[in-house]
Amino acid sequence: MGDLELQVVQGPPAVTAASDTGNLIFTIINHGPDPIGFTPSGPPHYGISLIAARVPFHEIYGLVIFFPAVGGDIVYWDWVVPSPAPDQEPTAEFIYVFPVLQPGESWTQTIEYQISPVADEILPSGHLAVPWTLALSDGNIDPNPANDTATLFFNLAPPPARVPTLSPVGMVAMVLGLVMAFAWVRRRRMGWR
Repeated sequence: MGDLELQVVQGPPAVTAASDTGNLIFTIINHGPDPIGFTPSGPPHYGISLIAARVPFHEIYGLVIFFPAVGGDIVYWDWVVPSPAPDQEPTAEFIYVFPVLQPGESWTQTIEYQISPVADEILPSGHLAVPWTLALSDGNIDPNPANDTATLFFNLAPPPARVPTLSPVGMVAMVLGLVMAFAWVRRRRMGWR
């Protein structure tokens, strides 16, 4: 049994834009009393997972990708789309697995993000909340799960305003209109009817 805590050292900036990249920095702390992060029965394997979880698939797919920075303590990472329950929307999860963490120890890990170049088209609201949580393998118990989660908010800048342009047909019509208006004014000044 160990009390894990998830701290966000660096989240995304207040406003991001399509094609932006950046770093998220998390610290995971084991407040004890026991080591945590291994399965006590069966073949030993690492069991602390940091999960960006349960984000609606239509919001996150192709919008933002998370991947671990070079180095750090991650021993495995993947992203999955779990089978949804009946009548529920599919969700996407990014999973990062860490080794055993002794009491009093902590890890700090950088996870990079990349926002799609077409994010403003995929997410018209411009806002995406990504909950991160610590999950433990079977046999590990966290007596204080309240400090195992953090939600990061990605707020996309509005896309640049589009400048109206005329089609070639519109340009021809405008030029013809100006020529006809000029001719009409000239006829009036010369007294022609």
